[in-house]
Parts: sequence; C-alpha cells; structure tokens
Amino acid sequence: MAKTREKKERIGFVSILVFLAMIVVCYFCLVAILMPERYDVAIGSVSEKAITSPRAIEDTAVTEALREAARNKTGAVYKLDTDLAETYISDAAAFFHSLRAFRQSAAVLRATRSMGTGLPEDGVLPAESWESLIGREELYGLLGEIPLDITAEEGYYLLSAEDNELLRLQDAVLPKLTTSLESGQDERLLQARLTACKQELNATTLDKRLVAIGEKAFENYLRPTFVLDERETEEAKAKAALAVQPKEIRRGDVIVEEGAVVTEAQYDILRRLELVRFRFADMRLYIGTGVLLACLFLMLYIYLLRYRRAILASPKKMIITGVAAALTMLLSLALNALGRIPAALIGVMLIALLVDGRAAMMVNVVLSFCVALMAGGRGATMLGYDSMVTAWSMIAGGQVAVYLLGRSRSRSSIILMGLFAGMAAAVVPAVAGIMTIKTAAAILLGAGWTIGANLLYAIFVVGTLAVWENIFDIATDARLNELSNANNPLLKQLMAEAPGTYHHSMMTASLAESAAEAIGADPLLCRVGAYYHDVGKLRRPLYFKENQKSGENIHDTLPAAESAAIIIAHLKDGVALLKRHKLPSSVVQIALEHHGTTMAAYFYHKAVKEAGGKPVNQKNFRYPGARPGTKESAIVHLADSCEAAVRSLDNPAKEAVEEIVVKIIRGKIDDGQLAAAPLAFKDIALIQLSFLRTFTGMMHERIAYPEPLAAIEGKS
Repeated sequence: MAKTREKKERIGFVSILVFLAMIVVCYFCLVAILMPERYDVAIGSVSEKAITSPRAIEDTAVTEALREAARNKTGAVYKLDTDLAETYISDAAAFFHSLRAFRQSAAVLRATRSMGTGLPEDGVLPAESWESLIGREELYGLLGEIPLDITAEEGYYLLSAEDNELLRLQDAVLPKLTTSLESGQDERLLQARLTACKQELNATTLDKRLVAIGEKAFENYLRPTFVLDERETEEAKAKAALAVQPKEIRRGDVIVEEGAVVTEAQYDILRRLELVRFRFADMRLYIGTGVLLACLFLMLYIYLLRYRRAILASPKKMIITGVAAALTMLLSLALNALGRIPAALIGVMLIALLVDGRAAMMVNVVLSFCVALMAGGRGATMLGYDSMVTAWSMIAGGQVAVYLLGRSRSRSSIILMGLFAGMAAAVVPAVAGIMTIKTAAAILLGAGWTIGANLLYAIFVVGTLAVWENIFDIATDARLNELSNANNPLLKQLMAEAPGTYHHSMMTASLAESAAEAIGADPLLCRVGAYYHDVGKLRRPLYFKENQKSGENIHDTLPAAESAAIIIAHLKDGVALLKRHKLPSSVVQIALEHHGTTMAAYFYHKAVKEAGGKPVNQKNFRYPGARPGTKESAIVHLADSCEAAVRSLDNPAKEAVEEIVVKIIRGKIDDGQLAAAPLAFKDIALIQLSFLRTFTGMMHERIAYPEPLAAIEGKS
C-alpha cells in the first residue's frame, strides 16, 4: 500500500504565500473601512467639501429635541385624592348643619321677643313677621355662622321655611355632591358637572330662594378631587420620550454641505464619527486590527494543519481558498459603501463546492468576524450591535449553506441552498430587531434584504461555477452529476457504437460506487470515472470482445503483438478523447490509471506460443499508464478487472464469483498495482466485501419461466 498514511503531506511555499496573501487582503479591506477620511474643521469654520457619514450614527441633538417635544406634549397625570373628597363632603354637611343652627338661634330670639306682640312663640312665621322680630343688622350677625354668603331675603326665607323644605334641599344637594366628589372630579369637567347639578336642582319644586342657596352650595363644595401625580407624570413623560425613535444619520448622508459653516451640533457628530483630524496617528487601530486578524487566521491555520492538512499541501486548493476569501472581502468592501448585505456567502459556497465543506465552515467563521468589523464602523460601535448581528447572521447562513451543499447534486439545487441560507441568515437580525423593539416593517424589510441578497449570491455562484471549474480543473458534484447523465454525447456515442463496452461501464460503475461508499471515498467520482474509463474503445469498438458478435473475433486473424498494441492503445485514445471533451482531470486520471501497469496476459501468452521459444519483450504487452494514485482510481481499477472476470464465467455461481474476486484483488496486490494508492488493508477488505455484495444483487437466481403455449403446441 502507499505510505501516504505514514508520511504527512508536505506544505509548500505557494500555500504559505497564499495564506499570507489572504491575511494582507483582509487587513487592507478592514483598514479601508475602519480608517475614514479626516477633515480639518472646527465650530464656526467653513467646510471646503461636503462631508458624508461613513456609517450610521444617531443624531443626538435632533433626537433630544424630538424627545423634549414628546415630553412637553404629554399631559399631566392626575389621581383621586380621597382625603380631599372627604373634606369637601364634610364641609358640605357642616354647611347644612349651620343652617339648622341658624334657625335654632333665631327661634331663641323669637321666644323672648314675641311676648306682647301677638305673634305666636312657635310654629311657622312668614318672612315679614321675622323681619319685624329681627332686624337686618342682627340677621347678618346670625348669618355669620353660615360659611356661605346668604342674602337677607334668603335669610328671612330660611327662617320662614318649614323643616321638611330644608330637608328636601339637603337631599337634593348633599348626595349629588358626595357622589361627584367620591367618584373623582376632574377640573376640566368641573363646569359641565356644575351646570348639570344646577339644572337638576332647578327642576325641583323648591322655592327659588332655596334653589339659589343650593346653587351656592354646589359652587362652593363641588371642587376638583383629582390632583397632580408628579411621579406618574414624570414617568409618562419619560415613557413618551423613550418611545421616540432615535433620529439616525445613515451611511452616505451629508453631514456638512460644501461651503457651509460647521455648527456645534454638526461638529459633535463629526467628532463622534472620528472624522475630525487631530494631532495623533491611529497606530492602536492599525496594531489592533493586525493582532485580531493574526488570531483569526492562526486559528484557521491550526485547524487546517490538524484536520485538513491535504488542503494546505495542495497549492491549487489553497489558491482557490485564497481567491474566494479575497473575493468575499473585496465584494463586502464595495457593498459596504452602499450599505448592503455583506457577500460572505459567495466565498463560503465556492470553497464548499470547489475545495472542502468542513474547511469552508471554518473559513466562514473567520470571514464572518472580518466582515462584521466592517459593519460596525469605528469607535465605540466597532464591536457593537451591528458587528454582533452581522457576525452571527453570516455564520448562521454560511453554516447552513455548507451543510446543504454537501447534499446537492445539481446547479439548480445550489440556488435553492442559497435561499435556505438566506432564510437562516435573516433569523438573526429579525430576532435582534424584536429584542431591540424595532417596528415590524423594519424587521421584515431587513429580512427581505438578507434573503434576497443571499439568493443573488447563490445565483452568482452558479453562474460563475463553470468558469471556476474550468480554470482550476475541479470536478464538483454538480459537474459530475451532469456528466453522469445518459444524454451526454460521449455516453450516447458509447451506447450506440460500443453497447457491450457501455454495459460493462455501467456494471463497473455500480461496483465502484458501492465500494466508494463503503470506505468513505467519493462515490459520485467513482461512478462517473467508471462511465468514461473505456471511452477509448470507441476508436475500434469491434476489436474488444464485449462488442463482438458470437463466434467472431478479429484478433484470431492478427498477430499477438498487433492485437496487444490495439488493445493497449484504447488507454491513450480514451485520455485524448476525454481531454478533447474537456472532462475533469480527476476523471481523466481514472481512465489513464484503470489498467495500471498490468499486462495484456492473453496476448502475451499467445505471443510466446507464436515466438516458438524465442524471447518476448514483456514491455510491449504492458499498459503504459500509471498505477492508481487515488482511492477512486484504485476502486475503478479493481472494479473493472473484477467485472470483466466475473462476466467471463460460464457459471457465475456465488462461490465461483467470490473465488475469482478474491483472486483478482490478491493478484493486484501482489503485482504492486495498489502500491501508490492511499488504501489500507482494511479498505481493501471492505472493497472486496462490497464487490461481492453487489455481484450477488446483479446475478441473483431467476425463475425458469415455462415456454409459451404456442411454442409447446408447435413441438408436438
């Protein structure tokens, strides 16, 4: 077996150079974003050019003005003061008590003064009689005990009124006052309530003078019981201010017009964006960016060295990885100026399709954090909300894309994978928008941009994939799947002109594909390689036994050396034909190596007989191809020999098939044909087991069907 398992692949200078180039490209892309142009401006100076914002930033002055307006617009919050309501109700009750006290005081004077006047000492007296007993000055003295301003006419009527009239007045006023005060009286609705109470009072049958006293009671005791709640008012104002969306200056918005005088607010924005030129260099930012990139790419290098060393050892794979990463950063740099979604998915999908899925996942993490720095801008926001959301969105979309691409077999499915990746990437900003209380419209718009952009990136990858495949000679699953289509011109020609070879190729493909799955090789490459491994026979199809009619063999009339030369030539003819049709080199390699350096034994032995004891040069009877150098090439090599040998059996019983398969594989090992292939003995055992299982399925016993009735009758 090959010693590649024991000897680690050597990492060449080109791979190291490409890796360093990736770091340099990422560094300069980041510096281009993180180092915006600076301006010599001050408050009151005239700007020589229009100054635009390199990133989104809040306009604090406008935002604070809007919030102050919201505070002022928010009305005061009032609460019911139950103690105040009880006080007003108590005062109103005291008022009616004072009316009774006034009448009692007047009754005492009546008892002492009515003797000798002919007026009764008790009972109801008309107002005129009371006026003769108590003068106006003395009446005003008695009315002083009442807390309201009562006129003399109203006072004399109070003395002449019956007790039940006063009770009716109290019942018409005090309950309504109590209800209004206890339920809460708003100052803004006070006049309307007072008017309603007076109207109800006037609708009674009370004397107009009692009604006037009742109206005075309403006016005096019906007062607001809702008082200002300062704490709730401040909270309401603060809530209104908080609800104001910050006024944002977007990327590309003009902050200062050309020739305009820089205001204090504009200078504050320029200072926060770090667009004002100061007397110090940004060495810390340069150094910090370099250290961050060094850490990220060191992590990537260690991963590749430990788990994907073959990629580091392959200049072609490293160049593809480097170009894809550089393309991602450069496109993200260009799109960042437009404020669009970063283009990380392009590089990740290309690496997954052209190099390796797991390596693409790790590159995705590194590029996600690099591009996230672009989204954050400078200063305090560099590693803030935008950076965090961008990083996790790209990681989510990229990982989903790589996972799904491992199951894609066509170019159209790649576009579908891009759609799913975009949906995964859109989840992160959508959730972040919900957490930061963004509007539903803003969340949906952002999700739509993310999904649409990633879908376009996938379309771009599909559109350029053929270019990448041809430039780097890569056999992607999509390309191999297209080559396996029976409508491919070469396969159609093989089926029409060399049907026996076509059938042999299909059987070999079934054997190779199953064996590849058993040992973890590329089953699709094995299948396609087996389809095309014998296309060289198209030049002389009838010189190969599987295409000859029964009993006819052209080689019976040819010398052994000439027959061998024709048979061996199909290798060179096949390679030339595959290259002319621009098939991937991995498929061409399988066609070149599928016979290894084995000998055309039948014609060699025939030549020995024809030589009559003279020496025969074995070199003329050996295939000039190389021994299989990959797992896939070795599998097709074994499958081709085993299928041809089993097909030649007269009685392909299970035991006979097993015996010849074991014999063929053992012979290949002994002949050194598998010495260059990266196969362990365990792999060969699994390949042998897979072959036997596949042959069992191909050559299962069939029921012997009876002859048709017409045929039986014809024999009788």
